Amino acid sequence: SAPTLPTVGVQAEMDRGLERAGFLARMKMGMGYFVTPAMIDSLRPRALSDLLSVAPGIEITTTDWGTQLQSTRSVALMADACVNVFVDRSPWSSIMAGDLDTAFPVADIVAVEVYGGISVPSEFTVIGKSCAAVVVWTRTSMAKR
Repeated sequence: SAPTLPTVGVQAEMDRGLERAGFLARMKMGMGYFVTPAMIDSLRPRALSDLLSVAPGIEITTTDWGTQLQSTRSVALMADACVNVFVDRSPWSSIMAGDLDTAFPVADIVAVEVYGGISVPSEFTVIGKSCAAVVVWTRTSMAKR
């Protein structure tokens, strides 16, 4: 018979990191759509767009150039259906049209938050752009917290 090894507490570390990042508090407030580590494990996505395809208010468009995001909810001053993307609290801009999925290997993603234009927390807004927001949390960020 083989010896049994103790369980490794990786999930507890992720939960602490998500708590320090404010993810768990925002999720309790219920203002957005939240993809938790457990959801990621159960969905087994191949790409970030797989996680966002079920998020309300977000439309995934696949073109010859790759995957792009659009908001399906229009609010005042948001005529272009824009989506601001943040990674570990920092704004992210596409280098090349459609590089969303290639920029974020799904194995590095711990959690995701999605907000419509009027429910975006102030820390995830861009001055002068009333857009929806997608916030991606990575393993690197959680390890630092």
